[in-house]
Amino acid sequence: MVAAEPAEQSALRITPGRKLRCLALHSWRTSASIFQQQLARARLQDKLSDLLDIVFIDAPHLASGPIPDDVLPYFEGPYYEWVTAEETPVGVEFDLKKITTSHHFIVSTMRKHGPFDCVMGFSQGSVLTAALVAMQLAGKMPSDIPPLKCCILFAGMKVREVYL
Repeated sequence: MVAAEPAEQSALRITPGRKLRCLALHSWRTSASIFQQQLARARLQDKLSDLLDIVFIDAPHLASGPIPDDVLPYFEGPYYEWVTAEETPVGVEFDLKKITTSHHFIVSTMRKHGPFDCVMGFSQGSVLTAALVAMQLAGKMPSDIPPLKCCILFAGMKVREVYL
């Protein structure tokens, strides 16, 4: 473990008593409202309320296909997605236009409603959360977006695609 320099320590310091501002990214073909309900049903929203000020956002794309069986009977729409992927004979093919649009939408939201201390994602939202952290670590996030202090991932998956 490498000790942080004094300047790095002050940049990562959190004011005691201040809630962390957290941007929440929902899962595939759900919504901000559904993610909020899922956290409430799991009793996490109450447990986190003294620590986090959570801003839930909808993905910029309406769901382009069937709503998952574990969502439709329990949650009302509208439903959104961050990206789509299709199985092809050579593997999974991602919609690069949707990935780019979603990334720009999240960065725009961070500018408009930030600063954010952390990003939280569930399933597809966790993939985008991990990508944001990776971009930050690689120095590829816009310089006007303050560095994230942490991320919270629920039901994530390993990202193998370079453009994610």
